[in-house]
Amino acid sequence: MASGIDSQRLNDWLAVVVGESAPGAGVAVLAHGFTSGASSQGHVRLMTANGNSTTNGTELSGGSYVQGTGIVYTTGTSGTFTAPSYSTGQGTTQTNATLSQAGMPAATTTGIEIWDSAGTPLRWPWGALASTVTTNNGDTLSFGSGAIAAVLQG
Repeated sequence: MASGIDSQRLNDWLAVVVGESAPGAGVAVLAHGFTSGASSQGHVRLMTANGNSTTNGTELSGGSYVQGTGIVYTTGTSGTFTAPSYSTGQGTTQTNATLSQAGMPAATTTGIEIWDSAGTPLRWPWGALASTVTTNNGDTLSFGSGAIAAVLQG
């Protein structure tokens, strides 16, 4: 049974699943991912109930928030996520831009899911927020730079 992953392969995988880079030569880990550069879009979907490794969460609805689209972000090396780094037994990629949703409904957001823009979109990293966020009708919800981290760990 495997007990780890090479740190560079982990960084490659994280870069592909958040759309920081497209699968390159030798990165045959994914059958599907973001296609290429900044022309692709990623989607941060807001959850009112979190899912798990086999089940999607319950997506927010109402206000100006569009289910299935969520907060759209730019992919590619100059996009919203920075290149991954490996430290202390885990790989991490963080945001380098602010993601926001204006016109929120009155709701409590418990987590996020990152989805690609494929014809049949796929869910990639997902997870609970460190603290739930409660919004009132018309509020703008913003995730500041570095507030979202996609982490793969054992």
